Amino acid sequence: MIKFQFPENKSTSHIILAADMGGTKVNIALFNSTARNPKILFKEKYFSSDYASFNDILKDFFKKNPSPTPDCICIGVAGPVINDIAKFTNLHWEISIKGIRKATGIQKVALLNDLEATAYGFAYLTKKEFHPLRSAKNDMKGNMVLIAPGTGLGIAGLSQHANGHSILSSEGGHSEYAPRSNDDNLLYAHLKAKYKIVSWEHIVSGKGIKNIYTFLRDIKKMKEEKWLLNMFKTGDMAAVISEEAFKKKSAICKHTMKIFIENLARISSSMALIFKATGGVYLCGGIPPKIIDLIEESNFCKQFLSSDRMNQLLQEIPVHIVLNEETALWGAAYYGTHGIS
Repeated sequence: MIKFQFPENKSTSHIILAADMGGTKVNIALFNSTARNPKILFKEKYFSSDYASFNDILKDFFKKNPSPTPDCICIGVAGPVINDIAKFTNLHWEISIKGIRKATGIQKVALLNDLEATAYGFAYLTKKEFHPLRSAKNDMKGNMVLIAPGTGLGIAGLSQHANGHSILSSEGGHSEYAPRSNDDNLLYAHLKAKYKIVSWEHIVSGKGIKNIYTFLRDIKKMKEEKWLLNMFKTGDMAAVISEEAFKKKSAICKHTMKIFIENLARISSSMALIFKATGGVYLCGGIPPKIIDLIEESNFCKQFLSSDRMNQLLQEIPVHIVLNEETALWGAAYYGTHGIS
């Protein structure tokens, strides 16, 4: 679907250790990229909270899968990468290219922002891995924008040019939230008491779902069912809320997801305008694929098209949900194959 341009000194790496490191879990796999389509040799999933550092995860992975030895390592991380060092936004870790080289002895190492890795993963996606939410009247090309709510909120752009696409990394999920309605103002005030700056990530993410829920419970005084509290004790709170919203058994859960989806539409619309994303808006990350039915039942499209004077532009922008939740992992493998010389 997407083509990326790399320098002529193409990488000779064939065995790639790729990883997607989020705030909650780490997906890590060994790829053989000698074939036209890369093949996963081994794959493991780790929970970040079970380990003191990423190097400990690497040790465990190599212990379970001692061969073949990777030619390179490429990691997508949930946070900015500056001067070959990554500090995580929702995890108290820091990793560096220098540290990974020292721990593994492997010299070809790359760190990417996780949304940058997701964007590279688009090179491997097929049409079946996109779920259309709204189609455009005209099949326009152009820039694209990725919105990825999960543990946090990732945002990245794809800029189109004559030879393909270039990736525009961002930390747009941490830009300041803009209330629109009276209830938005109440939600903002509720969160302002907790956070110095209220960002979009505080609302459009897994933690955002929890924040909206507590706002409805504590400020709007919506009823919290006892059976729901018991479910929170044994399962992830955000996941339970979204599941119960789909079942329509809990009014507070249903309303929580209504507010979440409305704000997902609003940040999608804003980023579509900022990036002039005539090539489409793509909802990625861990949450959108799991709540497709809720999004389709909602007023997402109406909220997406609610702009100042740019509704005509937004009408021309398609919106899709990316179904493959391992896109960032495949993107790290893609960069390891083509981008590390």
